[in-house]
Amino acid sequence: MNRQTMKKYFNIAFVALMAIIVAACGKEDPFPPVDGSEVGTLNVKKMVLKIENEENIVRSSVNVGSFLVDICKGDEVVDSYVYSEMPEVITLPVGQYTVKVRSGELQPVAWEAPYFEGSQDFEVKKKEITEVSTVVCKLANVRVSIIFDDSIKNLMSDDSKVNVVMGDGASIDFAKNETRSAYFAYVEGSNTLVATFSGTIQGGQYEEFKAYTDVKPGNHYKITYSLHNGELPDTSGNIVFSGVNVDASVTETDLTINVNPDDEILDDDERPDEDGGDNPPTPPTPGSGPSIVVPDDSDIVLDSVMDIVNGATYKLVITSETGFTVFKVDIISPYLTEDFLAPLSMSTHLDLVNPGQYGEALSGLGLPINVGGKTSETFDISSLVPLLDADPESDVHEFVLTVGDASGTVTKSLKFRNLK
Repeated sequence: MNRQTMKKYFNIAFVALMAIIVAACGKEDPFPPVDGSEVGTLNVKKMVLKIENEENIVRSSVNVGSFLVDICKGDEVVDSYVYSEMPEVITLPVGQYTVKVRSGELQPVAWEAPYFEGSQDFEVKKKEITEVSTVVCKLANVRVSIIFDDSIKNLMSDDSKVNVVMGDGASIDFAKNETRSAYFAYVEGSNTLVATFSGTIQGGQYEEFKAYTDVKPGNHYKITYSLHNGELPDTSGNIVFSGVNVDASVTETDLTINVNPDDEILDDDERPDEDGGDNPPTPPTPGSGPSIVVPDDSDIVLDSVMDIVNGATYKLVITSETGFTVFKVDIISPYLTEDFLAPLSMSTHLDLVNPGQYGEALSGLGLPINVGGKTSETFDISSLVPLLDADPESDVHEFVLTVGDASGTVTKSLKFRNLK
């Protein structure tokens, strides 16, 4: 039997096996009944969480993969998920719903703890597929920063502080050298923020009380303390105070304006300095990229040619701290060419973040799709590799996996051949 004939048989066998897999997946009822009720399907494959925040530094550090998602019908929570672990399709009884997203559990007050919320209404119709696309999440608590002007900072004692109280008595102390921001839960009907400076200045005890009303969620309040009407230094260089000279001024910034989520992140030398009170969390180490791990129950050997063994498990566990931005597979094979794969709704270049027309075929093979923003995925090609065993030659079939996130990109090669 010549090579051309063997290739023909291989092609027929491969197509037949692919058809069996796709057909088996197609037999599942897309609208299974729920307690006898008429149902429809919610498709969240394309659901993207978009953070709208005026301060790019804060937004870029948010891990949307850990956000909590509630499917609500009225006041009832029907289903709850972690965003990165959501199923792609959810079957629900017919009716009106709201998807509510939050960045975690809201705390009364905490350091560097922005809290985001977003929601979108949708309707599930009988035996129809409803899609939820972009859910906009905005800052829903109140950010407070305390700044000490040099005119007062150089003269105040180390134990000087500012106590800030808001909401139902939530309280936190800002020490002299504190540069972090505090985030307060917004309590409806309790929109007053009280800041009290207390400390020693040039041997004198001082206390300055300020109240700010009409405080709004999603805003950043920068309270700056300085000296005013100070006396001139005496002959010894000391300043003699004739009264309370501590002054507090506040700057309010609305952080919920619309922004482009693809805005370029500021370089280190462009970030606000320490006096601005906007110190961001330490960014990920450049170039590190997602983690690719071979689990204990997998037979994969990375970057080596593996002989195909029936019944073997070929999978990887891939994780990212910030969410996937790149997740691609390139097939390099003398048989699995673009011309051969096209009729099977497949390609030699597959994008699992934006699968497009190849999404259904990829799902049929058990591959993850629409993985953008997710923080963990199992890449399992155990159902695909055995199809290569029909190759009449001991050709090497290579799958080049490229995954990336905000910290960098990683590439790994999976190479297979049969035991002919």
